[in-house]
Amino acid sequence: MHIHKPKAAHSLREFLSEISVIVVGIIIALLLEQVVEAVNRNHEVGEAREALKAEIYQDVERLTLEIESGKCALPQLDAYAAWAHGGPKPPPYRSFRPLLRIETWNTVKAGAVAHMPLEERLALATFYDQLENQKHSLSVESSIDEIIVGYDELTTLNDEQRNTLLKAVAQARRELHHAGGIASRTIDVGEAFGKPNRPLALPAILRPGVDWACGRSAEDPYISHHCSDAADSHLVLTSRLDIPKQNMSAILGSTGGSPDRHRTDDRFFLMASAVMVAVIIAGFARLYIRGISTFAAPWPVHLHALAFMGWVGFFMLQVSLACTGRVDLH
Repeated sequence: MHIHKPKAAHSLREFLSEISVIVVGIIIALLLEQVVEAVNRNHEVGEAREALKAEIYQDVERLTLEIESGKCALPQLDAYAAWAHGGPKPPPYRSFRPLLRIETWNTVKAGAVAHMPLEERLALATFYDQLENQKHSLSVESSIDEIIVGYDELTTLNDEQRNTLLKAVAQARRELHHAGGIASRTIDVGEAFGKPNRPLALPAILRPGVDWACGRSAEDPYISHHCSDAADSHLVLTSRLDIPKQNMSAILGSTGGSPDRHRTDDRFFLMASAVMVAVIIAGFARLYIRGISTFAAPWPVHLHALAFMGWVGFFMLQVSLACTGRVDLH
């Protein structure tokens, strides 16, 4: 077999031809990299969208329970107002408020959400903005509830206590009306996102908790359920106001991509890049071993090799930085 050794570039035209081959190769590599990034980004957006739908679906159900529980609180407030006006002492005040979840939104809003369509981003921002308002309103309600619960230990009221109780009852009514309006609007926005493919079941304490607050059940949900479930709600009890906190993962489940899957992706891309570089080096080394190429080649040949191998090294560096978490340098 007759082998032709590479010829040196003897004119500007030949030199530009060699450079153009390098440029075209770099452009193709960059395009392929963009394709891979687009595929990964679409996968990340899909994961985030499904996790958000699951969180929104649960929050809508929690808001529905909150509205139901709020309606049951109104007759109790009427009874406390009647007591302040000289009527009989009412039964102990019961209130049950499911906590609203925004952990998934906080996790993905600066990442995958930024790649969603504008209309979808605006809808998500509207829902969670209203959810924040609802959380604030529920916090105010809980503070008022604790004031009312404090009167359960009393058997009679003096004039000052009557006035304070009446003010608390009036404020509680206003907050219930305000929170109910926000909840209804938030539910309308949340339902537009649809039902997730795999909706997460609500914690077991929520429905019994509402039934207890509404007087349909005498069973104390805090005692009858594991306290990890109780951490997903705010119960106002005569003797218990502080509810233990629970790790979010046990309530909401996994809301993002699996860490193991991400580590597997990192290893795959790093190994694939290393194999590509090894194949390129082996291919050119084969030319030197067989005597087809030599270090005595003219300088344009070395310039060609330097530019090409420099890009290969830079590509490997970029992949290594991304896979080791040095995104700032990447």
